[in-house]
Amino acid sequence: MPTLLLSFLGPPQVTLDSAPISFDSRKAVALLAYLAAHPGPHTRAELALLWPESGHGAGTKLRYVECRQARAAGIWPGWTWRARMCPCRETADLTVDLHEFMAVQTAATGAVLAAPDRAAIDRLTHAAALYRDDFLAGFTPARQRNPDEWQFFQTEQWRQRLIDVLTRLARLHAARQEYGPAIAVAQRLARLDPLREDVHRDLLEMLLASGQRAAAQRLYAEYAAGGVGGRTGCGHAGVVACAQSARARCACRGTK
Repeated sequence: MPTLLLSFLGPPQVTLDSAPISFDSRKAVALLAYLAAHPGPHTRAELALLWPESGHGAGTKLRYVECRQARAAGIWPGWTWRARMCPCRETADLTVDLHEFMAVQTAATGAVLAAPDRAAIDRLTHAAALYRDDFLAGFTPARQRNPDEWQFFQTEQWRQRLIDVLTRLARLHAARQEYGPAIAVAQRLARLDPLREDVHRDLLEMLLASGQRAAAQRLYAEYAAGGVGGRTGCGHAGVVACAQSARARCACRGTK
């Protein structure tokens, strides 16, 4: 049985038995992404809304895209079309990065965050690696003048899920005193959401705990100058206060 991989956390990628599949219709890719993001049965009328500009001709557009997809993949990629367009795995062994990522995050949500569980770290690391870039990064359906609202909200939702995964991963590494990977994850978090005060506090604490005094002091200098996240105010003041505490501890250690 052929193996189909659908990847939408980043520029869309579709592979069949590791061979890339290209579609000559961008709407075909958009349809796959929609079905992947919303698993479950869908009516043709619902999916035809992906072509609002076509009016009564949307159904024809949908059938055209179905044929293009089937022709590109040699099979219909992992779905058998019935009366209500229900996705099933009768024609291909299907893997979707969105579903893998969500399964890991859901499992982590019910777990104890601070438990130094190596298996949990491995799962979260895999999920973080699945997130190559934002949802459908760089992709816009053809003839679409304005950014699609659905794609925008999906992007924000998946970004927040990534932030949750990275936060858990950084703290699990820190709980095991694995400061190298913990700092790397915290730095990715800081780039993803530079206004998160707790992320910067955690990063300073990790640098200090790992003995990287010079790096902690440089980070303090950036915070004090307002150069991190481009933000001043209450949140910034809280980070600076934490940084001052870190600097004081660095100085104290240096006198020992």
